[in-house]
Amino acid sequence: MLRKGANFLKKAYDYVMWDIIYTAMYGTLAGIGNAAANYQYRGSILEGVHNDNVYHGFGEGFINMAVPTGILVNFAYPVFFDRLKKTKHFRFWANALNISVMNGGFLALHFALGTENPFAAQVLPLIVGTAAVNIHVSAIRQSNRQNDLESKVEN
Repeated sequence: MLRKGANFLKKAYDYVMWDIIYTAMYGTLAGIGNAAANYQYRGSILEGVHNDNVYHGFGEGFINMAVPTGILVNFAYPVFFDRLKKTKHFRFWANALNISVMNGGFLALHFALGTENPFAAQVLPLIVGTAAVNIHVSAIRQSNRQNDLESKVEN
């Protein structure tokens, strides 16, 4: 019984950790995008960066993406990946979920909100999100290999 409780806590910790990683990553991308949109060149690059609009733009983009929508939406990654890790083509299905559901959903949201160029708005999140998904899949596979080795040693 104690082992089940420890497994539950480890799984919950992993879910929350990966949720925070995805939320911070996508929030930072949104912040950088907003900061770049608010950047105004003023004779030198540094003078433009020290413009309050750049900082406010970054903060606005990060907060809008991270709280609460990002935390809720990004929780889907570890939950679905935990279910998919037993499939034969885990990496394929994880990437398919990322591209179709997550990025496709945000592309539809950009269209609905009337973003000037919704495809350009989704290029960087798609690339970075796909890299993060593959890192996540590799970490899960490594953890599974470690667990298999530990169970063989115990038996």
